Amino acid sequence: MKRDVRELRPVTIPVFVALTALLQCSPSIDGGPGSSGGSAGASGGAGGTKAGAAGAAGSSSGSGGTGNFDAGTPDSGAPVGTGGSSGIPVDPSCNLPGAAFCDAFTEASPGGRAGDLDDARWAMARLGFGCAYQFSFPDTPLNLCGVWKTVAPGGADSQFCLNEDNEPRWTEGFDDNADFNYLSARIRQPFDFSGRTGTIQWQADARTSGSHGWWTETWITAEPVPGPNLHDPDQLVTSKQAVGIVLDLNCGKPSAGAGTAGSGFVGVSRILVSNDYDPKNTYDPFSGPNANSRCVTTEQNKLNTFQIRMSASRIEVWASDAGSSTLERIAEANVSLGFSRGFVHFSHVHYNAQKAEVTTFQSYQWARIAFDGPALAIPRAYSIPDPLTRVPTSCNGNKQGYRISRGVTDGVVYDLGKSPSTPETLVFAGVDPSRAVAARLNFNTTYVAPGDTISYRLNGKTWQRHSMAPGMTNWARQGFSVPVPVSDLIAGNNSVEFATDSNPGFGVPKNGMHISNIDLEIEVP
Repeated sequence: MKRDVRELRPVTIPVFVALTALLQCSPSIDGGPGSSGGSAGASGGAGGTKAGAAGAAGSSSGSGGTGNFDAGTPDSGAPVGTGGSSGIPVDPSCNLPGAAFCDAFTEASPGGRAGDLDDARWAMARLGFGCAYQFSFPDTPLNLCGVWKTVAPGGADSQFCLNEDNEPRWTEGFDDNADFNYLSARIRQPFDFSGRTGTIQWQADARTSGSHGWWTETWITAEPVPGPNLHDPDQLVTSKQAVGIVLDLNCGKPSAGAGTAGSGFVGVSRILVSNDYDPKNTYDPFSGPNANSRCVTTEQNKLNTFQIRMSASRIEVWASDAGSSTLERIAEANVSLGFSRGFVHFSHVHYNAQKAEVTTFQSYQWARIAFDGPALAIPRAYSIPDPLTRVPTSCNGNKQGYRISRGVTDGVVYDLGKSPSTPETLVFAGVDPSRAVAARLNFNTTYVAPGDTISYRLNGKTWQRHSMAPGMTNWARQGFSVPVPVSDLIAGNNSVEFATDSNPGFGVPKNGMHISNIDLEIEVP
């Protein structure tokens, strides 16, 4: 059962507790997750989330030198998460000096959308084209530290395990069912790199089959928009300001027929910088003396170590070969960022992998995810659970899937397996609004286009309206983080309603859209 810890306060760690944490996690850089974790949500609404222990400083992870960084000039304001402390003792096993956040995946927290991840610390989003943009996912094989098991989406696809060396890892996976789908996990705690070079560090067996197959991405967004991604040429999900690191370069090595092993190499294909919803690629791996050769080796079940070192004016990506802790720089870009505080996302992306002659399913293992800097407050978080109603095989190829989205028509929310005549009430359960200084709704939609308006309200209060910015994206997928008046919150169950004036002329009725991955976050001092 999940512990219901919605507010994270400063904690003094007794010496024996710190020693216990050190003993539980090996300081070796080649580690991984352990049990399982996730947060709660009731049918038609969702519950609060649980807090788990998180990381602290340790010795540096691997050699390879440090880049010469210009710390840049901090921007004028912090968009989110100002003040406070994360209140969670930082686990030293992530081996990142000055860590403000670390999750070594040693304590499972099953029960919510994030599966074994702790939903108090992580927000999970599943998106894609599946079944007429219902974000449908079928059952999938999942690699539990070397043991494959078929699971359903919505939570069981995100589990912790121990490998043969008793090292904890987080493993996730899905089957794209010959479509474009992806899974994205966001750390709720903000990452601040104002006036300095900040470091994000993680481990993963980051295999890729190239850009028409499967790969991993890491995004940093100024706002907590769920599921950031750019699917060329114009399907963009992001906040107004963002950075995206795409790890799908295979340095020309073939992966056809290699199953889930991939090409055996991975590098950075793009460093995307979005300003005012306009993404630009700032890195070209195919030019210069090392063209198409800046890759590290990969191997299933053996972890690469990665670092993103970023300031307002410079981004560098460092990585190790599989099973090694020695880092080398594999990509860099001089940039001009419009933000210096944001949210870190880790994504597993597929683009119809069968066209790359590899498996339509893939499962990645992750370990010791961390970032440094000030330990900022984690918002209280509440989630609406995914509907997960079954989709007929006629809509989903030969594999029966599960819906992630709901329908919205004329202000009525409903299960896409039914009709607007059977409305569904969405409720955030057990909300604690005490001492709230700000609140926001985070969610994804489809069939909404630039210029359209999304309306929302909590507890029957005044409708709030958010117009989709011009040039933000096309109708296929969208992501939003919109403010909620603190005065609209009540203690206990909070209902939420949505409406839109969208009229794409196909897929949904007039004033209709699909909506998914709905979270309420409340900031406290």
